[in-house]
Amino acid sequence: MRRIVAVKTTEGRDIARDEVSVKRFINESKAVSMLSHPNIVTIYDVSVRSDAKYIVMEYIEGNNPEELHAAKEGNSNSAR
Repeated sequence: MRRIVAVKTTEGRDIARDEVSVKRFINESKAVSMLSHPNIVTIYDVSVRSDAKYIVMEYIEGNNPEELHAAKEGNSNSAR
């Protein structure tokens, strides 16, 4: 397969060591992989091994969630 993908991983995050967060990560990957809708990304692969937890999904071009959140925070602070 020659396509650009997005990879969501727990590596380098505190959630990688938090059992509840890891379960949430696994449940999210299972739930999204069962869905098929134009407004939901396609899941291509999931790994939940002890040394690697990641979701490989369809890449959607645009701002990342951190940029969107920062822009929203900036707008709400300036409106005060």
